[in-house]
Amino acid sequence: TAANLLLGGANTISTLNSLSATGTISLQDTAALNVNGNVAAVVITLAAAGLDLASQISATGLALLDSSGSLSQSGGGLNAGTLSGSIANDASLGGTLNSIATLAGFTAGGTLNLTDQTALTQTGSVAGANVTLAAAGLALNGNVSATSSLNLTSTGSLSQGSTLSGNSISLSGTSLALDGTVDATALNLDASAGISQAGTGVLSVASLTGIGTPSGAILLGGTANAIGTLEALAAGQNILIANASTAVIAGQVSAGTALTLQGAGFTESGAGAIDATLLTGSLSGGLALGGSNAIGTLGALAASGNVQLADTSALAIAGLVSTTGTLSLTGTGAVNEIAGGTLDISALTGSIGGALSLANANSIGSLGALSASGNIVLDNTGTITLGGAVSAGTSLALATNGLLEGP
Repeated sequence: TAANLLLGGANTISTLNSLSATGTISLQDTAALNVNGNVAAVVITLAAAGLDLASQISATGLALLDSSGSLSQSGGGLNAGTLSGSIANDASLGGTLNSIATLAGFTAGGTLNLTDQTALTQTGSVAGANVTLAAAGLALNGNVSATSSLNLTSTGSLSQGSTLSGNSISLSGTSLALDGTVDATALNLDASAGISQAGTGVLSVASLTGIGTPSGAILLGGTANAIGTLEALAAGQNILIANASTAVIAGQVSAGTALTLQGAGFTESGAGAIDATLLTGSLSGGLALGGSNAIGTLGALAASGNVQLADTSALAIAGLVSTTGTLSLTGTGAVNEIAGGTLDISALTGSIGGALSLANANSIGSLGALSASGNIVLDNTGTITLGGAVSAGTSLALATNGLLEGP
């Protein structure tokens, strides 16, 4: 035991047994170093041509440096207030006894794997070819990047305020708070208590998948989001998706209560479908939902392009649906306006498997091809132009201030 132990020469040490200091331990080794005994000090720096940690290392500040080899942990644990490091190749710190409060700058030329049994706060930049961080809680305040896969797992909450980047990114925790930038080809989100995003947050991802349990919601309200494709996405509560560009819905999107779509526009493709009690939205473009959707109620929905809605269940219209384009309704069930439901649209077309009842104060410019297997009831506040064949299975009732037959 000494106050400070500073060994900065061209040392060749193969094994480090028990060592302690009341101040600083700094060891430079030109050979691969095996730490087989407990090492303790206020500040510890270990630099070698290879590092294997087999015993307990305790320090307020711990730095692990390796300019030519790899870092492994075959035993013991790291008890550190702050951990930093730079490793030439792989860095594996998967010990279940690790207790690290803060992860400062840490880079690896290969795979970086760190397990922490306590909550971990990350501050400096962390980078590697493949990066895995697992802890009892993750507060990510610095950039984390991987050239390939980035896996961040928390048994508690996970919050993020800077930039995460990688080809494939997976984030999991009891809850996720995504308030920074996430840049990935594929992003997977998994949280039992919900997923949230600040309006200033940005998801720049080619594809997004996410799962929330019945206790959680998915609220991705970043106005600058650039999500290319929505794959399987499920939450027991509300889902909110904001997107600055048109997104493709290619998988099942299931919301336990309401689904809200905001941004440029959304279009369904392939197996894309929506299962939601309520659908609302505000779009600067159009909405093309032609899949096997199960939507109970259409709430307030505003668009600047055509709106296509296919539904395998009966649909209630409960809010103002407005678009400068055409609203096209298709489905196997009835469509019925209830209290608060009105249409303010340029044109209406559709094919309804049941009755069509639009008996509120609608503003519809024209009727295109429209059919229903049951009654059609249509109330319009202005003149309506008949531009296509209108067919009702039983009766047709029109209440309008004027009816013009189109060309």
